[in-house]
Amino acid sequence: MRAWLRSSVAVGSVVLAAGGLALSASSGGCVFTDTYCSKYGCDGTGGAGGATSSSSVTTSTTSTTTMSSTSAVTTECDPLKLTADASISATCGVFVEPGKTGGTGAQSAPFGTLAEALSMNPMNLPIYVCSTGAALDEGATLSGTERLLGGVTCLDWKASSTKTAWTAPTNTTPLTLSSTTGALVQSFAITSAASSFDGATLQGNSSIAVLADNATATFENVDIVAGGGAPGGEGQDEAGQAPGRGDMPASFDGTMGGTCNLAGGPAKVFSTCPAGGGMTEGGKGGDGANGNGAAGLGGLPNFSAVEPNGTPGVGDDGSGGWSCGATPSGNGEFGHDGPNGSPAPAAVAAGNLTAAGYLGAAGGDGPNGGIGQGGGGGGGRRKGACSTTGASGGSGGAGGCGGLGGAGGGAGGASIALASINSTLTLTDVHLTASNGGNGGAGGDGQQGGDGGFGAGGASGGGFTACQGGSGGKGGDGAGGGGGKGGPSIGLASVGPAPEPAIDDANIVVSASPAPGGAPGGGNVLGLMGGAGDTNKKATF
Repeated sequence: MRAWLRSSVAVGSVVLAAGGLALSASSGGCVFTDTYCSKYGCDGTGGAGGATSSSSVTTSTTSTTTMSSTSAVTTECDPLKLTADASISATCGVFVEPGKTGGTGAQSAPFGTLAEALSMNPMNLPIYVCSTGAALDEGATLSGTERLLGGVTCLDWKASSTKTAWTAPTNTTPLTLSSTTGALVQSFAITSAASSFDGATLQGNSSIAVLADNATATFENVDIVAGGGAPGGEGQDEAGQAPGRGDMPASFDGTMGGTCNLAGGPAKVFSTCPAGGGMTEGGKGGDGANGNGAAGLGGLPNFSAVEPNGTPGVGDDGSGGWSCGATPSGNGEFGHDGPNGSPAPAAVAAGNLTAAGYLGAAGGDGPNGGIGQGGGGGGGRRKGACSTTGASGGSGGAGGCGGLGGAGGGAGGASIALASINSTLTLTDVHLTASNGGNGGAGGDGQQGGDGGFGAGGASGGGFTACQGGSGGKGGDGAGGGGGKGGPSIGLASVGPAPEPAIDDANIVVSASPAPGGAPGGGNVLGLMGGAGDTNKKATF
């Protein structure tokens, strides 16, 4: 920490003298001396005489007080305590005029960015950012006992009723406090903005103006405004129809049985449905026989007792009442249709808040439809005029593939003015405003199930015609995805115990209208609509 004392090091126009605390600036700039440091404290730990420093700030809880100003800076260096028409002394700290270039941090040559002031301030002097010029437009992170003061004019550094406007690039939190131990933020109007969504999670980006993470800090005379949260992304559609007879007839239609002395049509199997579900199989046709013809085999999978059930056709037993169309029938029975996907659960749960930001409830992915059952194989015939065995039955068609479910929509982004995560904050004359949360993203459309294959006919031979296999069932339709939950509008969001006493509700404004949840995904089975966003002046996560 004191390595800079070993030799003379230039920081802008400020020169840190080797072996001591005396500081000087170029002509017309600040003049810092060991007298200043011993009286006011230069490194945030107090001067030689134990003078006032940022570590002396008492911030036992988040609260609103009636103090006129904090003790983190002395009266003559505090814009809120200056006498009328008085200017901040050039010896009070480091100075920033947003947009300036080539500055040294001196009052006569201010830095143009807060980043410069924070990185080139080894003595941890108060940083003054003037309020009557361009807005400060950058994100900053405080991690110690930094003191940031706005509300002073750019021309002559006098106290101004105009708070220093502070914004940041879209999707950037203007001010983050990470494990600070007594930071001060005074006389700023801090505003955040958000747009778009995360491509992986579809979470709408959140607008968080100030985030304090395990921090101790004081805010005074500060307006904190969060812009609207961004809408969540829409879930992916699964358009068209799953594989089935419509586009792959040869892979799903049954196989015709053999003529005299040949085996029944082999089972028709399809096992590579994109939505999974295993194998669908049209049952093998029954073999012809010398005596009684053999029965076909049943269609698979047999997931329901409800008819039609892929029952195989019975073989020719030589009875006078037997035929392919009689009861019991020699024709194979159709297979079941696959079950449709059921709607995904609605996205209604509260989101989570961490130091990484807000994560809302995304809509659930629509479940896939189930595969259709294959049809039963047709029964075989007796010998008749065939030399050895009769004609064989045709196999059943394979069931169609189940449709893919649509993806769930992303949650809308949050609008949170002040997020306090296990932090101790003192709030004096602070106003919080949250805008609309982002709309939840719509769920994606589900896909229609594939058509089952046709059952194949039985062969003819020996004067008889064997029986036909049953057609496969249609694959179930995939469900539409659920819509994402709308993003919340929250003035003060806290993790851990709620601050006590809390900021007065009269100093907090949130959106009057909850952000809508995302629309349900379409298709033959609709998804569920996402829940509306929450609107809370204060919320504990």
